[in-house]
Amino acid sequence: MAQNLEDRNTATVVSETAILALVMILSLVGNLLVCFAVYRNPRLRCPSNYYIISLALSDILQALCTMPLSVAFLATGGWPFGTSLCYLSAIVKYSLAKISIYTMVLMAINRYYKIVKPAKYQTTFKKRFIIITASLVWVIFITYSIIAAFVIGSDANDDQSFALC
Repeated sequence: MAQNLEDRNTATVVSETAILALVMILSLVGNLLVCFAVYRNPRLRCPSNYYIISLALSDILQALCTMPLSVAFLATGGWPFGTSLCYLSAIVKYSLAKISIYTMVLMAINRYYKIVKPAKYQTTFKKRFIIITASLVWVIFITYSIIAAFVIGSDANDDQSFALC
């Protein structure tokens, strides 16, 4: 059974908060470096790398928008930001997590066709197709998250076991 975050000793609070803060910083810096590498190196600007940029952008947004809230949650032992930010955080976190997962699926499909079906790869994975599929993943999961939060009536509550809302 998970203990409440308020019941942790100081060493646990400091170590858990520091580890998540480090993960957040490394995620932000690492993914910014990926984007910078693609920006600086023209050979990396091929359409199949658009999926990598999409994945890096979702991870950057996760590091900037939701991870700082989780760091504060761990540091304080509770959700100090109110219900509205809880809903927004839940929508953003869920959307970005799904965007990351399905972008990796698109990357896997792309690599499968590149290796196993190279003739079909050239006709299927054109720049326009890659941009459309990557964009659709973003639109679908942001829309779904908003609908789930407000129309279906999902309830946003703090989750002590995962330090998120």
